[in-house]
Amino acid sequence: HISPGIYARAFLEGRLTQEQMDNFRQEVHGNGLSSYPHPKLMPEFWQFPTVSMGLGPIGAIYQAKFLKYLEHCGLKDTSKQTVYAFLGDGEMDEPESKGAITIATREKLDNLVFVINCNLQRLDGPVTGNGKIVNELEGIFAG
Repeated sequence: HISPGIYARAFLEGRLTQEQMDNFRQEVHGNGLSSYPHPKLMPEFWQFPTVSMGLGPIGAIYQAKFLKYLEHCGLKDTSKQTVYAFLGDGEMDEPESKGAITIATREKLDNLVFVINCNLQRLDGPVTGNGKIVNELEGIFAG
């Protein structure tokens, strides 16, 4: 999960307290930090969920696609805007994620960057055996 990295940055920026950092993965009287990026658990912090079912990649793809739409319709200059998604290989192993990537490839979303942590782990067991997911994703991204 990428949440520890995002929390570390938020702590350095002063958006999270030491108490919250000490209570990572614990919802303690409202002062804990959830390990899952989800607005229901932390509505003031997370804008959209990125937990299971490939919601993170799908949200990022549609955000990038919407920026292209705004530009194409002449509503806003989004040519210098980029959408970054920090994802795990377990999340990318979801069928929804793999299907969504084909949209990004087809639409040539050059304003989208996926940063994928490939540790071959997920909460319910290992990711597709021995790094096959990396090759699989590379093939999908390449189109």
